[in-house]
Amino acid sequence: MTRISRHGRFKGVAMGMAVMAATLTLVHETDADDLLYGLYLEKQLTPEEREGAVWLPDYQLVSQVELLGIDDNASGLTWNPQTETLFAVLNGPNQVLELSQSGDVLRRIPLNGFQDVEAITWIGGDNYVVADERYQSLVTIQVTPDTKEIDRTNLESVTIGIGAGTNKGFEGLAWDSQDNSIYVVRERDPMQLMKISGLHNQSRHQFGVHVDARLEETVRSNNEDLSGLHIDPRSGHLLVLSDESNLVTEIDKTGKPISYMELFEGWHGLDEEVPQAEGLTMDDNGDIYILSEPNHFYRFSKAG
Repeated sequence: MTRISRHGRFKGVAMGMAVMAATLTLVHETDADDLLYGLYLEKQLTPEEREGAVWLPDYQLVSQVELLGIDDNASGLTWNPQTETLFAVLNGPNQVLELSQSGDVLRRIPLNGFQDVEAITWIGGDNYVVADERYQSLVTIQVTPDTKEIDRTNLESVTIGIGAGTNKGFEGLAWDSQDNSIYVVRERDPMQLMKISGLHNQSRHQFGVHVDARLEETVRSNNEDLSGLHIDPRSGHLLVLSDESNLVTEIDKTGKPISYMELFEGWHGLDEEVPQAEGLTMDDNGDIYILSEPNHFYRFSKAG
């Protein structure tokens, strides 16, 4: 039987590590890293799961602009399929922005009486819910083509005082059209994902706050913080955005991770990493939009 000396084994390990390092460097410097990672993820799903997913590995950056006239604090993003425009919020001063799909600022609507607006989601018609982070309030607003400003006085709202008064409150909202509920993410300390039901029912006794332990555990295990949220109406999957992790995670409602999109330099067509991702949404064609403080606007489309 041929014996291999300890020196020979160490030499073989060293050579193997060198080859691996060289391979990883080559992969990272080409588009092969996306390809290999996508193939790995695809093997974890059934063909039916893969076909029905958003499938983030297929997305590539198609445009990146700075919002003209906006210097700081762009945060939160939602798509209105009726107007075919996007809506974002600013928190200094508090405003709603209407944006084109190219990132043009179409109008600015002051929000009077709000404290620290961080998130927005469209809930049908001219109606939206915005999150006032510091006081963890969800406020229903209306934005029509004629809206010039919005005053908080007498607006419908609900406050969920989990750690209210801190600056680590609600950072992302997403409307689930299937059951008219709203998912809310809390940034951190602790990170939380909650489902709010009955917010828009006339009968307030139907109001409830629900936490799915498995779904929340998946969100926490994949991210260092939570900064944005979207629900894909076609698949029902959640897209969860993390600023500190530079990551978008696709999760089904059982809590199973489906796919990922890294927001680092060299991934998905990015020339540099997304600096502070704060808002996330999708349009009817499946394009993904990310808003990053202070004023960066990104659009991603599926390759091919």
